[in-house]
Amino acid sequence: MQTTTEQSGIRLAKQKTKFTVANKFEVFQSFEDGALARSEEKEFVSSFTGPIVFLVADGDEQFYDDQVVTVPNGKSAIQIGTYSYESKGGERTVPIIKFE
Repeated sequence: MQTTTEQSGIRLAKQKTKFTVANKFEVFQSFEDGALARSEEKEFVSSFTGPIVFLVADGDEQFYDDQVVTVPNGKSAIQIGTYSYESKGGERTVPIIKFE
């Protein structure tokens, strides 16, 4: 993620925290440096109805709509900040997730 300005909607956290809600995500909107995705919820059946997150693209990685992204083996989903954006329902703020 190259930009860190308030104007871009990105706010980096002073301290990183482990994101334990999910380890799979389904992309619904992709960008050059990441993607908005829904977290997987597991109850009786797996579904992508959990919290929305912004996934950071790592290096040359590219995301596409409806892609299912799994936290790679040996890595964890880490929340490094928040991302704010406008949706049809108004302004939203979601966690920024990076795999480390």
